[in-house]
Amino acid sequence: MRSILAGLAAGSLAAGAIVAGAGSLPATPVQSGAATPELPVLAAPSSMVMTPEVIDCSTFPSENTCTGTFMLRPTKVIDKVLQIKAIVTDPDGTPQAAVLTFTCSGCSATGVPQAPAVSVTYTLTLPGGWRKPSYPRVATGLIGIINDNRFEGTPKRLRITAPAPSGWQAIVVVLPLLAAAIVVGLVAIDLKDQTLDDSLGAPVWQPASSWSSNLTIGAAVVNGVLSLLGTNDLTVFMPKSAYTVTTTLMATLVLLAPVVYGLATGPKSLKGFYAAGLITLWSSGTQLLILALLLGELHRVDLLGDAVTKTLWFTTGIVFLALLAYGRAAMLSTVKAATGAKVPGRENRTGSTWALL
Repeated sequence: MRSILAGLAAGSLAAGAIVAGAGSLPATPVQSGAATPELPVLAAPSSMVMTPEVIDCSTFPSENTCTGTFMLRPTKVIDKVLQIKAIVTDPDGTPQAAVLTFTCSGCSATGVPQAPAVSVTYTLTLPGGWRKPSYPRVATGLIGIINDNRFEGTPKRLRITAPAPSGWQAIVVVLPLLAAAIVVGLVAIDLKDQTLDDSLGAPVWQPASSWSSNLTIGAAVVNGVLSLLGTNDLTVFMPKSAYTVTTTLMATLVLLAPVVYGLATGPKSLKGFYAAGLITLWSSGTQLLILALLLGELHRVDLLGDAVTKTLWFTTGIVFLALLAYGRAAMLSTVKAATGAKVPGRENRTGSTWALL
């Protein structure tokens, strides 16, 4: 009996020793003679504080080069040359060989920080062909001070955003303006027998029956919701804030079309009507092209599939062309109803007053 109790006690002590020593055992067994893997240990806390927490590289002197600025505040006397490193990856995790150069406004000629706070202007050069006008891209990464090729402390988040100002923003604003100008020009040609000072009378503008205005405001609401909820901060065609600003401006502009008609030189004249029609078609067309870009953003983050995106793009294009055709017909019909003018091909058609606006 004593031998049995002694055996149990010895077993209990051995089990306790194993449990107590478990925390000191390596998580991964290392074979005898094998090299111990190097662990990613950060260097000592940084000798400088870098601000802001998120650093955006959004100014692009060229397609594959961006610049930005951040501040450094030394926490102690610095006697070494400032070294900064950036690691850049695509949204899918693919690393990019970015080359970082910088200038320090508060450093000595040898690159040692001298002021209580220094401003650093950096330039990131990405591989050639990384970003093209027809193939916009964004990236994320880390940027920080290095010592012995290791980050000091915690590096800051780096974002390579869409260029600001964006070329795509110019396209979605200028292209509809040119299209609207062509439509108004065609209307003016059809009404060449009318003078620009011919009076059309007061506009009968009713928001409930305004096809183009409702389209513009409805698209503005949809675009606003998509830009705020459906996309992340790193949009590729233009910055997220640019979507919001452009959508809001166009929605506001279309509401001013009847006012422009009344305030244009020669109140209630044909020239004021042309100006109001131009503004209305321009605003509506811009909202539709913004919607097309947002659909591309949703496709990029896998919220829309290929087939769905292409179908919606095709539908948006059809609506854009229909808008221009309808705008021309509505302007001709309105002038005919107000002045009794003879419009080629529309002699027997009745007009709708201000259906466009």
